[in-house]
Amino acid sequence: MLLLTVKIMRQNHQRPGPPNPYGKRGGPEHHAKIEEIKADLKSRRYKPVGEYQIDVQDGKKKKRYVDVVAIDEVGEVVEYHQVGKRNKKLAPQGTVVPVKREQDAIGDIEKTTGKKVEFHPYN
Repeated sequence: MLLLTVKIMRQNHQRPGPPNPYGKRGGPEHHAKIEEIKADLKSRRYKPVGEYQIDVQDGKKKKRYVDVVAIDEVGEVVEYHQVGKRNKKLAPQGTVVPVKREQDAIGDIEKTTGKKVEFHPYN
């Protein structure tokens, strides 16, 4: 049905809406989870910084944006936090498996920084 709708829209020179109407930075649930993470980091005396850009080396994309990083008192990034959807179909009970796009982002970030990225599902 979706494919038919897209074909009709293309014939009429209309574009389908974005997959996420809230855009690249996510919707209300995504923002709420980010605020939780920032509050936790502040309580541990870190400076939280959102949408932290990583220039990727040999990744699927040239740049990645970490949802939140923790910066310590000397200005070093000490934690990386990525927020997104979990794949409900692939995750065995009690585990969290990020959706593919989050897996790709996390892989690129970890490969480039050499640091573990903590994933926080919002669904």
